[in-house]
Amino acid sequence: MKKFLTCLLAVGLLAALCVPALAVDVKFSGTYVFEGWQENNRNLRDDSTVPRAPSTSWMDQYMILNTQFKIAEGLSINTKARVMDTLWGLDGTANRLYSTSPQLNQNIEFEEVYAEVKFGPGYFVVGQGPNGFGLPFSAWDYPTAQFRYFYTPTKNWLHLFMYEKLASVGVTNNPVTGAPVTNPWSDSDYMRYNYNIYYFGDKWEAGGMFLWDQDKAARGATGTTNQWFIPEAFVKATFGPLYVEAQINYAWGQIGTPDSGVVADHLNINSYQWYGKAQYTMGPVYFGGQYSYTSGQKADDPGTVRAFLTTGRDYKPCLILINPDRDKYIGPLGAPGIGPGMGINNNYWGSANAPNTSGSGSTNFSLYQVFGGFKPVPKLDVYGSFTYANINEKPTGWVSDNLGYEVDITATYKLYDNVSYMVGFGYLFTGDAWKGTLSSASTSNDWLLMHKLTINF
Repeated sequence: MKKFLTCLLAVGLLAALCVPALAVDVKFSGTYVFEGWQENNRNLRDDSTVPRAPSTSWMDQYMILNTQFKIAEGLSINTKARVMDTLWGLDGTANRLYSTSPQLNQNIEFEEVYAEVKFGPGYFVVGQGPNGFGLPFSAWDYPTAQFRYFYTPTKNWLHLFMYEKLASVGVTNNPVTGAPVTNPWSDSDYMRYNYNIYYFGDKWEAGGMFLWDQDKAARGATGTTNQWFIPEAFVKATFGPLYVEAQINYAWGQIGTPDSGVVADHLNINSYQWYGKAQYTMGPVYFGGQYSYTSGQKADDPGTVRAFLTTGRDYKPCLILINPDRDKYIGPLGAPGIGPGMGINNNYWGSANAPNTSGSGSTNFSLYQVFGGFKPVPKLDVYGSFTYANINEKPTGWVSDNLGYEVDITATYKLYDNVSYMVGFGYLFTGDAWKGTLSSASTSNDWLLMHKLTINF
C-alpha cells in the first residue's frame, strides 16, 4: 500500500508540474520541397579552351518548419528551422556546394528564434527573426538579431520600427584559451536602423522603407566606418482583370570612411534598381510582362560603388538565368572564371568563386520578359515565357553585353489544396557575353528539364 501511495503521489506531482506546459498552445506550419534536374550544357561553351560541359542531373530537397509556442494571449515564442536542405546522395554535412559555412551545412539549421509580445496597439519582436521588405525582386528575408515594434493605429496602416545587430566585435574570444578579449576599438559593431510604413487597401497595398546601416566591424583593422542609406518603395494593385506591381530602390553612402586617420580614401555608394510587372486575366487565360534593372559597376568610375544592390533570393524569373533554386546547389552558369564581372560585391555571372545563388543575388543586368498562361481546369496551370537579358555596364574588353534569350514552359497541377507538382523545360540561346574577353571563343546553348513537388502544411 505504501508503494502504491508513493507512486500515486509521484504521478500527481508530475501531473501538477506538467499543467503549465500543457497550457501552451503549439502550432506547426511549413513547406517541403523536392526538385529533380537535368541540364545539358552548364558552362555554355564549346571550344578548344573550354570544352562543352557534360550533361548533368541531380536531385535536392529541403523542409521549412515553423513552430509557434503560444504561452498566453499576446505572448508567443516562434522558431523557423531548415531541415535536410541538401542534394540527394550526400551525407547531409555538405548541403550547399558553394558554401563552407557550418551554419549552412546542418541537417537541422535553426534560422529563427524570437519572442512576440503584444503591447498596446501593436507588438514587439525580440530575437533572431525574419527581415525583408517589398516584393520578391529584392526582398532577402534572411534572419537577423533584432528588436522590432509593429504599430497598427488602424486596420489599414502599419508602422515598423526596427533595430538590428548584424555583427558584434566589441568582445571576441582568445583563439587559444577561449577567454573573452575586449576589442581596443570602442563601438566596433555593425548596426542597422530601419523604419517601414505600409498601407493595406481593398484592392491595393503600398509600402516605403528607409534603412540606415552603420558598419564599424572593421575599425580595429582599418580604422574605417562603412555607412549607407537605402530608401525603397513598392506598390501592388488590382484594377479589375489587371494586376500590377512595382518597386524602386536606391542606395547611397560611403565604404572605407576614415575615422582614425589610418585610411585616406573611401568609395562612394551610388546604386539603384527597379522592377515592374503587369498581368491581365481573361477567364482561364492570362498574359503580361515584366522588366527589372539593377545597376552595375562602371569601368571608368572605380571610386563609385554601383554594383551594390542585388536581387532577392526569391526572385526567379527564369529556369536557367537568375534561378537561385538551381544555382545554390551546384554553382553558377558559365565556364569557371570566364563569365562577365558583375561588380564590387563579387556577384558574377559565371564565376566559380561567387555564384548567382541564394547567398549572393545578381546585379548589373536588365531583364525583359513576356509571359502567358492557360488554366483549362482550376487545378492545372500551363505557363510560358520569353526572356531577354543583358549586362548594363560591360567590363572593358568584353566581347558583348548580350546574356541571351530564354524560353521557358512549365505545367503545375494541384494534387490537393496544399500539394502541387510542377514540370518545366527551359532553353537558353546563349549570348556572346559569356565569351568574356575571348572573341575567338565559341558559346553553346543550354537546355534544362526539371520537376518539383511542393507540400505546404
